[in-house]
Amino acid sequence: MQNVKSQKDEMPDEELIDTLIAISVVAKRLATKYRKIKEEGDRQNESHRRNFTTARKHHRM
Repeated sequence: MQNVKSQKDEMPDEELIDTLIAISVVAKRLATKYRKIKEEGDRQNESHRRNFTTARKHHRM
């Protein structure tokens, strides 16, 4: 006997593949947004750190 899949059996595989692709696309978008938010936060933290250091230097004088 040959093991032949019918179209009905193949359909869930295609749906699974499509679902996994959709999850991957959404995950990539979320990762890109997270990276952008993190970089903006890092820049703000660096700016605050520089301002704090400058303020401390002026306060000591």
